[in-house]
Amino acid sequence: MKKRLLQTVAVTLTAIMTLSGCGNLTNNTTDPAPDTSAVEEPEEAAENETVSESGLYPKVTMALQADPENLEPSMNMALGTSKVNWYWNLYETLFDYDDDGNLVPDLASGYEEISSDCWRVTLFDSIHDSEGNPVTVDDVMYCFDHAFEVGDVVSFDIYDHIEKVDDYTMDFYWTSEATVTTVEFPLCRTQIYTQTAYESHQFATDPVATGNYVVSEFIPGSKVVLTYDKNYWGNDPEIAAQRLDLHVGNVEVLELDVVPEAATAAVGLQQDTIDICTYVQMAMLNTFQEGGAKADRYNVTVEVSSDYMMLEPNMSSNIFSDDLNLRLAIFYGIDNEAIATAMGGSYVALKAFGVSYYNSYDPNWEEEENYINTYNKELAKEYLDKSNYNGETIRLICNSAEAYKNGATMMVTELDDLGINVELQAYTQSELDTHSAQRGDWDMRFVGTGGPNLISSYRPMFKLGFFEEGVTSGYLSDEKLNSLFDAAMQTDDSADVKQVIDYALENGYIDCIVGEASVIVVTKDVASLYKREGHITPTACTYNVQ
Repeated sequence: MKKRLLQTVAVTLTAIMTLSGCGNLTNNTTDPAPDTSAVEEPEEAAENETVSESGLYPKVTMALQADPENLEPSMNMALGTSKVNWYWNLYETLFDYDDDGNLVPDLASGYEEISSDCWRVTLFDSIHDSEGNPVTVDDVMYCFDHAFEVGDVVSFDIYDHIEKVDDYTMDFYWTSEATVTTVEFPLCRTQIYTQTAYESHQFATDPVATGNYVVSEFIPGSKVVLTYDKNYWGNDPEIAAQRLDLHVGNVEVLELDVVPEAATAAVGLQQDTIDICTYVQMAMLNTFQEGGAKADRYNVTVEVSSDYMMLEPNMSSNIFSDDLNLRLAIFYGIDNEAIATAMGGSYVALKAFGVSYYNSYDPNWEEEENYINTYNKELAKEYLDKSNYNGETIRLICNSAEAYKNGATMMVTELDDLGINVELQAYTQSELDTHSAQRGDWDMRFVGTGGPNLISSYRPMFKLGFFEEGVTSGYLSDEKLNSLFDAAMQTDDSADVKQVIDYALENGYIDCIVGEASVIVVTKDVASLYKREGHITPTACTYNVQ
C-alpha cells in the first residue's frame, strides 16, 4: 500500500506574464507587474476606498460577456465564458490542482492509493452547505449518480464507481491505472452539493452553495449577485491552511453584470459602474492607461490564459469523414490572424497546438510549418480541387458571445472566398452543448478548450469516449490517436505530447485558431490579482481598504 501525503499549500504572489512572455505562468496568485506595453504599476489606494463592517471589501462589479443562463452545477466544469471566473464560489470539488499539478485538498482532506485502480478519499468531517446541511460521502455519490443520469460525465473514462467506507471515507475505483493527471474530471471538476438541498430547491435559479458565497440575486440575461457566507465551513484556519487561496473570500458582495459587447463594457468602466472587465478591446485601452481619462482609476494588464479556440470537423459527417483534402483545404484557407482581429479584445493567433501558458508547451513547435501557422490560399485551393467537395452546405456552430460569433463569421467569409459554402449557427452555451452532443446537428464546431495542463486540454479532441463510447468530441474513432494520448497523459512530457500533435496534424483532425489573452482592466482598489488557470477570481483578489 502506497500512501501519498498532501502537502500544505502556501500560495505566493508572482508576477503576471504579459503577451511578450511565454512558458511558465502560475495558475493562482499574481501581482499586476509593470510592462512597457500594457501593465501599469499599482498606485496608492484611492480616496473612496473603504471597508465593510465584516472587514471585507464591500462590493465589486465584474462584467460577463456571456449570459450564465442558469446556475445548475456543471459536473465536468465545461462552463464556457459565463462561469469560469466565479463558479467555484458556489460549488466546490473534491480536490484542486496547485501550480505544480499536484492534487491539494478542497472538500477532501486527502487520499491514499490502495492499489493502482483504487484510491481511498477522505472528506473533511465539518463540511456543510450554506443552509447547514452536512456534506457526506452519500452526497458525493448522489452528485456522481446525478451526473450520469443527466449525461454530464464527459472525460469520465477513468472512473468506474465509488464504494462507501463510512460517512467521510470512500473508495474510488478506476477503469485503469490512475495518475494525478488522469483523474482530473472526477476529482477536480465534479461539483459537489447536498442531496437534501438539491431535492428541495430549483438549483437553476436558487442554488444552495458548498462554496464561500451564496446567490442573493439572479436575473437571467442581466446579472448574478453573490454575497459572502460568513458561516462558510472552510473558514477554519487549520482547514484553510491546507487549501488554495482560491477559497478565501475578500469581497462582501460580487455582482456579475451580463454585458455582451466589449464596447459597452468599456463604457461601464468609464462610468465607474464596472470595476473589473477581462475582455476590453485593445483599441479601447488608451482610456485606462497612463495619460488616459480613467488612468487614475484603473490598472491594465494583458495575459495569456490556459484557454484556446479550435475548429473541429465532425468526423461522422459524410462531408468530412473520408476527405482529408477537404479538411486541409479549410485549415489552410483560414487566416488565424484575421480571426483574432475579428474577435477583438486580446485574442492572439495560434502558431502551434496549444498556448504558451502550459509548462510542456515548446515554443519551437511554432517554427515547424503546418496549417496552424500557415495561411496559404493557393495551397488551400489545390487541396480543395483534390477533395470530394461538391458545394454542399457545411454547418458551422459556435457560441453566440460577440467575440466567438465574430471569429466564426470571418471564417465563413474566408471559406466562401475559396468556394466553400458554410452556414453559421450561433447558440447560447447550453444550446451549443446540446447540439454538439448530437452528431447529426453540425459539420464543424468553433469551440474552446483548456485545462490544468497541455495534454489535458487535448482530452475532448483525442480521447475516445467524450460524447459517446468509442469516439472523441468530433466523433472520431482512432485507436492509435487514443493510445498516443493515453501515453502522454501519464507523463505530460513535451516529447510525448509532440507525438500526439504530429499524428493529429498529419491526419488533419483539428485546427487550433486563437488563444485567449485576457485584457484585464481592474480598479486600482485591487492590490493583487488572483487567478485560477489564467482566469481572474475576483473574490480571492486582495484589495486596498481603509
